[in-house]
Amino acid sequence: MSLFEDRLSQAEDRMASIESSLTNLLEENATLRTRLETLTSKFDDLDQASRSCNVEIQNIPEKKAENLVQLSLAIGKLLCVDLKDSNIRSVHPRARRSLTSEQLFGVSVTPGSGSRFFIAEHLTLKNKIISSKARQIAKDKYVWVKNNSIFVRKTDESKVIQLRSGNDLGKIV
Repeated sequence: MSLFEDRLSQAEDRMASIESSLTNLLEENATLRTRLETLTSKFDDLDQASRSCNVEIQNIPEKKAENLVQLSLAIGKLLCVDLKDSNIRSVHPRARRSLTSEQLFGVSVTPGSGSRFFIAEHLTLKNKIISSKARQIAKDKYVWVKNNSIFVRKTDESKVIQLRSGNDLGKIV
């Protein structure tokens, strides 16, 4: 009987050790997940901040060998913005994404050609998706972007909510 009791005691000790290790690993996992979320959020903020001096001009057909700096200056003139060649660091076409111009908010101007184009802050893809989903939920009425941050409110009198992640979309409903 003593041999059986010894083995049972050893098994119980191993089980307690494994349970203790599992508890420690679960706590460490939760800590690491929180840290990962924090670092991801900081990275997203830095990525968005790196675009703070950029704008996107959407819905302008691309033409071969078009001078994009001159096009930018012409749009600035159309909008009565005193823009000089020296103010522009670089201009380049952006790859098209699945989001359409109608899903992205911008200033709508009708130039002489009759076609509409949009000027919007240069959001990260993550923020474009959040903005687009917020517009769908809020029916475009109270969603705007200011200083690369997305804001929403339910009514004219309600509190303004800043959307920092997809989880914040639940605050709209």
